[in-house]
Amino acid sequence: MRPSAQSALLRADDLELEIEDDGPGTGDGSGSGYGLVGMRERVSVYGGTLLLCRATAASPALYAASARVPKYRSLPARKVLRSSGRG
Repeated sequence: MRPSAQSALLRADDLELEIEDDGPGTGDGSGSGYGLVGMRERVSVYGGTLLLCRATAASPALYAASARVPKYRSLPARKVLRSSGRG
């Protein structure tokens, strides 16, 4: 198991989440998932921002993600798809 650190801070106006991991980071790009893209999309739905940081001189393997989301935010309207009952 790789060492990691997580923190959450709930303030009057927003929520901030931070995750640090000293593992291999994003890998070689051969994965079939949408990990970072999906994280960014989910945070933006709530009007937030996602910051990603990789490697520092002191910690060359460190990878960090920080998300900040407003505490109160209305969700955008979504189109509801209904089944036609045929199948």
